[in-house]
Amino acid sequence: MTVLTVIKSCGFGIFMAGSPFFFTRVVGLEPVEVGLGISLSAGISLLTSVPLGVLMDRHGTQRLWIGSAAVEALLFALYPFVPGLAGYLVVMVGLSVVNSTGRIAIQVYSLSALPPAERVRAQAFQRSALNVGFTLGGAAAGVAMAFDTVGAYRAMVWSTAAMLGLSAIFFARLPGLGATARRAAPGQERGSTFSVLRDPPVLSVSALTGILHANATILMLILPLWIASRTDAPKPVVATLFVLNTVLAVIFQVWVSRGADTASGAAQALRRSALSTALACLLFVVTIWTKDVMTILVLVAGTLVLTYGELTHAAGSWGVVSALSTPERRGEYVGAFHLGDRLQRMVAPIGFTALALETGGGWGWLVIAGAFVLAGSLVGPAVAWAERRMPAPPSPPPELSESVREKRER
Repeated sequence: MTVLTVIKSCGFGIFMAGSPFFFTRVVGLEPVEVGLGISLSAGISLLTSVPLGVLMDRHGTQRLWIGSAAVEALLFALYPFVPGLAGYLVVMVGLSVVNSTGRIAIQVYSLSALPPAERVRAQAFQRSALNVGFTLGGAAAGVAMAFDTVGAYRAMVWSTAAMLGLSAIFFARLPGLGATARRAAPGQERGSTFSVLRDPPVLSVSALTGILHANATILMLILPLWIASRTDAPKPVVATLFVLNTVLAVIFQVWVSRGADTASGAAQALRRSALSTALACLLFVVTIWTKDVMTILVLVAGTLVLTYGELTHAAGSWGVVSALSTPERRGEYVGAFHLGDRLQRMVAPIGFTALALETGGGWGWLVIAGAFVLAGSLVGPAVAWAERRMPAPPSPPPELSESVREKRER
């Protein structure tokens, strides 16, 4: 699964790094039209997360996973032939659905295939691999950008399609797990379909973890704009900070994830993420008054703290999903835990950008920091609330209870 993650993320890295040039040079879109497609994609992902999870519970994860990867590869292969805005939006809608399927499927599969004590650590390895793949893909995209021709950008997108097609082959080689909804224990009620959407504790945890994931928006969007428009740091510093973040994620993600494999440990990791991200916001606002080398040093310090917040958020999110999702409805729960992140992706880019860049004087950073502190203070009680509401596991038959007791005594 780690090798699979490298392959798929390398494909996405190729496209993500060069996509602004592809959309403007090949498809002929305006920047505002590209933004419209991204917003529409986020909205579709929000609406489809839970239904896709329910489908996985009923029909098994692997078939949907393989099918989504194949369709994703096909859509990327067709991208260079997209006829303007309308075609672009159609492809973006299709990609949002299959991409959501893949994101949910890989998490459901990991949770189902691995014992609880290994889940967070395994996903940490996969996230390290994800950053390796993005780095390799970004380097490959740099070759296309160096040529800066329509043919080079088309080749870039077809390379992404080829990598995603290869990932579908790897999916097919993984052991099948079947449908979780058909494997509920005898006498254990699964609850009605979509009942997770009427579960306030789970939705609260989803919303709070989604808010905390806005640290990615700070790194990818707000910080580059802030550096370019509000500081005296040279623009190449942006690329240096991205590389620093990626390298740290590859090296330290597994180490930072220790202890996050229980509900309480995951909640603690999320609190550390909130406080770290808030501190990073305070460091970034200081760069209004710093000059030259001091500005760069403060930006590096802020990126280090922000990266720690990113890594602890990832670990805490995995731990929460592992601890609070019931095995027979795992897909539905994973889809519900994705809702907060999808909502954040729709709101945070606009809201946080306006706060940081349009308020003047940098006081908007203080509001952003306060939002993280508030979410961090609430996430622990929300996780504990959700854990108390979890259904008790079914009691084993008497003959099994005696066997288990003897094993524990030995």
